[in-house]
This record gives sequence, C-alpha cells and structure tokens, in this order.
Amino acid sequence: MASHTFGALTLDLPGEWEDQTILTFVKRPKARMATAAVQDMNRNLIISRAWADGTFDVHDLAATHLEGLKAAIPDLEVLKEDTAEIAGAPALLREVRFATPSSGVAQQLHVFVVRGELALTCVGTGSAGMAFQGLRKEMLGILESLQVEA
Repeated sequence: MASHTFGALTLDLPGEWEDQTILTFVKRPKARMATAAVQDMNRNLIISRAWADGTFDVHDLAATHLEGLKAAIPDLEVLKEDTAEIAGAPALLREVRFATPSSGVAQQLHVFVVRGELALTCVGTGSAGMAFQGLRKEMLGILESLQVEA
C-alpha cells in the first residue's frame, strides 16, 4: 500500500494502482476593465503525471503530445522549441498558439520531463502575444521549483 498526498488530500492505494495525477493551478485574474474589447484568458498551469516504462524519452513524449494536439487543433502554430533542465532531468519546452472560439488567441507553454519512472507533461495557458511574456517567465519559475523524488 502506497500513501499519496496532494495538498490537504491523502490516499492509500494498493500496489497495483498507478498514480496518473493531473494537477490544475489557476492564477487569480486581475481586475478587468469593463471596456476591454478582448479579455485575457484565465491563466492556468496543468501538470499531468504518468508512468514512464523506459520505452520512451522526453522527445518521444513531446512528439506524441504534438501529434494529438495537431489532430485536435488543425490550425495549431508551433512558435518555438527549446531544451532545459527541470527537476534534475532534461526537459523539452515548446510554445504553441491557436485561435479559440470565445477567448481570442491562446498561447501555451508545454514542458515535458521524463525522470526515472515518471513522465510529466506541463501545459501553461494564457492570452497570446505580449500578455504571455510575463506569464511564461512566471510559469518557468514555478516549474524550476519542481522537485521529483528519484
């Protein structure tokens, strides 16, 4: 039996159960101007956790994610890709942009990490353009604080 703690929640799971947690964090919006033609999107960071069985690396994880995203959003634009180190492991960073039906153009920062038996897919979302610049920096700061037990 393994104990899993998520904030104020703790669960004991039998050994044959696998932790594939999805954590969602939302930034409280600033006061919005009533006259703004396009409102900023709700800013959020979602971290999905899955088991890594050793048959794929961070590049495979990112490629599979992009395939699924392009299938769901045909007009997806990949803005850039880069590498970094997060939680002591190689990470792949990707920024994408796409139109939404109700909130204008969205921009996302995708961060992929595979460390040991853990695969993380982190997706931060906000309004595209200049509004995203500060959010990108903030999200990377949050992810740089990530600690993963080996």
